[in-house]
Order: sequence, then C-alpha cells, then structure tokens
Amino acid sequence: MPLMATSVRCAAADAAVLDGASQAPAEPDSTDGGDAWLPAPEEDLETTEPLEEERAPLRPCALFRGAVTRGQFRLRRIGVLDERRGARGELGFLVDERRFRPGARLTVGGERLVLAGGRVSVTRGPALFAEAMRITRGGRRLLGPRTGTARAQPSLGASAGALDGGAFTWNGPQAIWAFAGFRSETREPIGGVGLGAAWGRTRAVAAFGADLRGRAADAETKTAGGGASVPPLRCGSITVVRRAQSGNVALEALDCRDGRALLAEVGRRSGNAFLSARWRYRSWTARQVAAELSAETIGSASRARVTWRSWSGNATADDGLLELEVTRSRGDGAPLRLRVGTAGLGRVGNRPTALESYGLADATLARDDRRSLAVHVLKRGSRNAGSSASSTTFGSRLDLRMRKLGRHSLLVEATRIRKGASAWGIGLTPSGDTTLRTRSKPGLWVSARGGFGPRLWQFGYALERGEDSGGARPWSGTLWLRLNRSP
Repeated sequence: MPLMATSVRCAAADAAVLDGASQAPAEPDSTDGGDAWLPAPEEDLETTEPLEEERAPLRPCALFRGAVTRGQFRLRRIGVLDERRGARGELGFLVDERRFRPGARLTVGGERLVLAGGRVSVTRGPALFAEAMRITRGGRRLLGPRTGTARAQPSLGASAGALDGGAFTWNGPQAIWAFAGFRSETREPIGGVGLGAAWGRTRAVAAFGADLRGRAADAETKTAGGGASVPPLRCGSITVVRRAQSGNVALEALDCRDGRALLAEVGRRSGNAFLSARWRYRSWTARQVAAELSAETIGSASRARVTWRSWSGNATADDGLLELEVTRSRGDGAPLRLRVGTAGLGRVGNRPTALESYGLADATLARDDRRSLAVHVLKRGSRNAGSSASSTTFGSRLDLRMRKLGRHSLLVEATRIRKGASAWGIGLTPSGDTTLRTRSKPGLWVSARGGFGPRLWQFGYALERGEDSGGARPWSGTLWLRLNRSP
C-alpha cells in the first residue's frame, strides 16, 4: 500500500444510481480522489467524521474506541453492529463530557429503508442545501450538484451535522428522506425533508428545511435587554442531474432567507479525457460568483488532471488556484505521483494579492506482497509585499503486511519552516485514509497505524508523536478494540 493509496470515500456516487455504465468521474462526499490522486487537505473536506474509525467489513461486532491525549487514555465511543434476516442494526454510545450519548440506526432491505435516532450525524444531501442548513461545512472546493439522499448514522464525533433527533430514508426510483432534532452544541431546532425521482438517466430532488438558529440569538438578546432577534432560516432547493455515457449536466437552485443561490455543472467525455465546468452564484457573499474548470485523463495507468478554481465566496484573501496532478505507474506497479500548483493569482484593486505556490511528490521505491517503502516531499512557499516564506517536509513510510501480526504503517517526517510559513504533513487516520494536515512549527514527527489479532478480535491504533521547538510531545491519537461475532 503506497503512501497516497487512499482518499476519503464516504458514500456511493449518484452515477451508480442513474447509470451504471457511465464513465464520468463520480462525486464523492468529501474529496475528489481515488487511488490515482494525492490526498486533499483536511480543511477542504465537508466533514472529517468518517476519518474517526477504521473502515472494516460490515460484520456483526462490538467496538470500543478511545482517544489518547498527552499519554492519557479516555473512552470515546462504544458501538455494536448486528445483522439478522436482511436487517442490519447499529447502536452507538458517544462519550461526550463524561456522558453517554446513544444513537441507533436500522437498515432494511440493503439500505432500501434506513431509520436513525438519538445522537446522529446527518451528511450529504444537495450541495447548496446542505451548506445552507449547516449540516456540512463549506470548504474551498466547489462541489457539483448532487441528488443523493441525506444520510444519518450514530455520531462518531464532533461534526457540523451532529444533532439529537431522528432521520429516515427510503431509497428507490422514488426516494424520500427527512431529519429533525436539535443541534448537539447549540440546541437549536433543525429539520429537513427531501423528495427524489428518476426518469431514465435523469434524476431530480426537491429539498426543504428550517434552521431555527434565531432561538439562541433570541435568548441572548432577551437576557441582555437588546433589540430585534434573528429570524429563523427557511430554505428550499431543486436539483436536476442528467448523466449519460458522454457526460453529465446538473443544476441546483436554492432560495432562503439570506438570498438566492445557483449551482451548475457540465461534464463531457471525449475519448480518454473528461472535461468539467462548475459555476456557483450566491447573492449573500462578498464574491457572489465562483467557478472551477478541470480536465483529466481516464485510465488505469498514467493519468493527469488540470484544475483552475476562482476565489471562494467567504475567503478573506485570494485562494483561487491553478493546479496540475500527474500519476504514473511503473512496470512493477509502483506509482509516482506529483502535484504542483499556485494560488493567489488575482488582484485587490491595483494591488496584487499574496502569491502561494506548492508542490507534492510521492514515489514508491520498493514493493512486494508483504512490504512497501515510499518517500515523499511537500513544499510550500508564499510571497507578499516583497517578503517571502517557505516550508518543506520530507518523509518516508513503511507498510508491513504480516499474516498473523496484521498490518502496520510507520511514517517519519521532518518539517522545516522559514519565516513563519505554514507547512503540510501527512496524517494517518484511524479510517486508513491519508490527508494533508497543516503544521505551524518545525520539528520531527512519527506516526504509526495498524492492527492485529485473530478473527474473533482485533486491536488497532493510530498514534502520533512529535518534537518541535516547544519540546517533545507524548503519544496521542486513537486506540480501538473490535470484538467480532463468531460466524
């Protein structure tokens, strides 16, 4: 398993529902990706909650997961999964401030019917609708319209969509989903409902929601003897997506208290290349229009992708970028991957903005059935008003696959920072995915992830230890114990 072999996959793509033969790149929940591309920065993800737990085969089991902070262990979650007669049940207990927050999910008929209640996390749904309802966080990436149903599962940790309430989903040619409850942090009421239908290669979804975020503000205003309260947010959106062998066309329109928004995407396949364009308008942001253009090759061997993206709507500085990614598979299957890009090409009035450039390279030096060795380098630099800053990270990763002793990964990185620049480093998550994490201090970092045990139980870990200018840091991360039911 090379260093960048995985990226976040949180749900099945809409293309699988609409057209199994379509070859257009799918839109995952959190990152564009696949085995071909380098991972994205964590701040670009819609939600990081799927990174919290190891993604193991769905089989009856019990899970105990805890966090290690400054060398001390604290229980974080208990989960139980069972399956009987085509129905799958999941029960989870999230430990929050020394209190157990129960959540449950029942899946019937291969996810034809899904019921969830208690402390659950709601994700997905139409892109503009999910962001307006604050069940996903807005990243720098420009997501395309999507018609998948909103998803709910027992909460794995802190996320934008965590709430105390319930949700249900009915999947089929005609789909319906709904959720309602109180936000876990602010106790603000929130609810939403969606209806979807498919006609051949075309699928449409209408979503409606209410976010009574004004109640918390009302209470503070009355306590302080203040003036007018913030009205609740009500919004509705309509999404239409048509996918075909040659490409796709998608559109989402949203209306809410803050204003109106429109999201459009056009994709076209020509031979072994796929071209896509996305455009978004939001009336309530300072920069109302954002766009993204990309072109990539399709294939299992060498691939390339070029992406241009404009400013994000809520960015305080120019974060638009021009990026090139290349991946090449050698004869022995060991990949070489490269990403180079620059951001901040625009201007503010007559003044140029801060210019940032970056480069990532990863190469697998050796690999066989039981082990692999990879090296990588991450470089970032910026220039602003005549001054410059830079950071560099060198690292190496060793992956071991041993039959009785399980699988283990060891990552060692050294980071150098000049003039206070931020640096990127590789994060090994409990899920098994790799992401880019931002670091503000130079130092040496050691990360380890793995698991071992017989069929009836497995012990896993994802730990990190660092030493920077502030001194050595103790091990921190996640430990888990999985107890499998005997077949």
